Amino acid sequence: PESGESAAIELSPIERAWIEAHPVIRVHNEKDWPPFNYFEYGTPRGLSIDYMNLVTGKLGIEVEYVTGPSWNEFLGMVKQKDLDVMLNIVKTEDRQKYILYTEPYVKNPNVIVSSQESPYETIQALYGKTVAFPKGFFYEEVLTKSFPRIKRLPVEDTLASLKAVTFGKADAAVGEAAVIRTLIRKNMLAGLQISGEVKLGNPDLTNLRIGVRDDWPLLQSVLMKAMAAVTPEEMTQIRQKWLADDVETTPPKTAAPVSYQRLIIYGFAVFLILTLLAWILIRSIRRENIAVSFGSSWFRGLVLAGLSVFVLIVAFLGWYMLERNKTEYLLNVDENLRGVISVSEDRLDLWLKERTSYLARLGRDPELVAITKRLLQVEPNKRALLASSALKEARVFFQNTVDIFRNIGFFLINPDHVSIGSMRDANLGTSNLISKQHPELLQQAFEGKVGFVPPMTSDVDLVNSTQSDNARKPPTMFFIGPVQDADGRILAVMTLRVDPWKDFARALKSIGGSRESYAFDRNGVMLSSSRFEDQLRRIGLLAEDQNSALNIEIRDPGGNMVEGYRPDIERSQQPQTQLVARSLALRQQMETAGIRQGHSPVGSNIEGYRDYRGVPVFGAWLWNADLDIGLAVEVDVDEALSNYYRTRVTIFSILGFTLLLSVGAILFVLIIGERTSQALMRARDNLEKKVTERTAELRKLSQ
Repeated sequence: PESGESAAIELSPIERAWIEAHPVIRVHNEKDWPPFNYFEYGTPRGLSIDYMNLVTGKLGIEVEYVTGPSWNEFLGMVKQKDLDVMLNIVKTEDRQKYILYTEPYVKNPNVIVSSQESPYETIQALYGKTVAFPKGFFYEEVLTKSFPRIKRLPVEDTLASLKAVTFGKADAAVGEAAVIRTLIRKNMLAGLQISGEVKLGNPDLTNLRIGVRDDWPLLQSVLMKAMAAVTPEEMTQIRQKWLADDVETTPPKTAAPVSYQRLIIYGFAVFLILTLLAWILIRSIRRENIAVSFGSSWFRGLVLAGLSVFVLIVAFLGWYMLERNKTEYLLNVDENLRGVISVSEDRLDLWLKERTSYLARLGRDPELVAITKRLLQVEPNKRALLASSALKEARVFFQNTVDIFRNIGFFLINPDHVSIGSMRDANLGTSNLISKQHPELLQQAFEGKVGFVPPMTSDVDLVNSTQSDNARKPPTMFFIGPVQDADGRILAVMTLRVDPWKDFARALKSIGGSRESYAFDRNGVMLSSSRFEDQLRRIGLLAEDQNSALNIEIRDPGGNMVEGYRPDIERSQQPQTQLVARSLALRQQMETAGIRQGHSPVGSNIEGYRDYRGVPVFGAWLWNADLDIGLAVEVDVDEALSNYYRTRVTIFSILGFTLLLSVGAILFVLIIGERTSQALMRARDNLEKKVTERTAELRKLSQ
């Protein structure tokens, strides 16, 4: 019977029949490739295992894990159809001959491992050196084709490659960052370090995918649909479990809180030093002079000097602990923001590739090709198109075609950029909306490229036709690709309209607090919806009927508008926020370097800057070249450091109370000592007076 999950995924009848005929699939399980895929305590474990269990659970498919063979042997089993699925596999040209790939589900950068005595930082530095790697891994194919000057040493697995470096059999090893770190720590391989990044020229080589035997395309199809149904929360939970660098929490965790134990130890040490000095001082004073010395000005000066030193030491310790604690908090905030932006990028990358892959397949559908040929024979004007049976067939085709994502409209565009197919009559026979706003993307589609049209102003009214002509119109976006016949000839271009808020914005969802993730274009205009829309309306940046997407320029107003600041200059004249300016600089760097795919390095700021509301924030950012958009994640400074502020108040309270007691006690002792000294001095004076008087009396009597 069909599960609720698989029903929600909307499988085709052919796909449901395939699952019923194949209720169990054989999936590879590594012996030792943590944290992604390994065997421990008698069971398969790792991120890839959990992800596969989640995906197949949504389909109602049972998994039989196969453990024991080496990676190279697993590849041979897939070729021979003795294995159905391989996890955490990188797509290469050779493997595509016998493996079907899903879109990536996680990224894992490739790194160089070498000894601490002889580190190698780049792949070029390894020319003439021996490099170890697991036999059958994609490194063998890449190094053989692109880096023949490097001596290759294929070994059994990743752990064996690390041991080869440890025992001098290889100068370095190459592997995946998370796996290398885990194995070095787990096996206590002292003397090894990650010394550099492997830059192989193809950013796709960091993507880990699911690989399917090439005679089961329906398994590939259902797996991709189930992967698209994995929610951001589910993926985050898996990453939190296995990849510490990708933990996503709000607010940032209180990593490395202030050590009150260490603070107490420091304070106790100062107390012992002062006590020792006091004991030495007291020992140096003759007992009969202690009381007198307590009241002397030099003694009071000495005590007050010592008290001043004590206060300074305690103040320094407090300042040192606070600064150290703040640094740890800020590093944690930075790590958190970078982790969140990486998760957002992974979500968006998977979202994009799933949909473009689907659109490429749909563009070759024989039924759509036949409909398009008939539409192209119709006169490209509204009346003729509405009267044609081909238009009705096209509308039925797209209404019944629901796969990875639900479209809310379509276009078929002829070579003259005229819309010859659409769900709405008003578009027919007119120059297409995309040709007006993004003609370069339409041209690329006619050249055979499947792509994405970033959110832009829609040609559909916001609510209904009763609104005024000046009513704001919502953003819309499309996936775009060619319609090709069996000979590969491009007949027309097809687009599918997507609802940004139900699809695109889902990949940028923020969770809790003041942290938000958003996207923006090359002009610094926000493409996704702000989580602060009510706030933006209160401060006048949005009208009551406006959505923030496409209506907010990400500029620095010069002050905190939430707290009442109002800028003197127009919004269009204000500078872009630091985040946008630095993101666009990354975009320029990628263009200069000729990079047209992937994303830039992640940038971050934990010193603080103003966001588009003027609120002080910390942030992280990157530029996505595939979509030509920037991604950002920001958190209010006050929220990010709220735990630090509470810690600071606690420390100040403890130290202040300690200083109050210490100073009070010392001053009390000084006052009592001075009064005692004065009383003793008066008594001494009286005694001396009486002695003098008595002596005089005795002298008179003796005369």
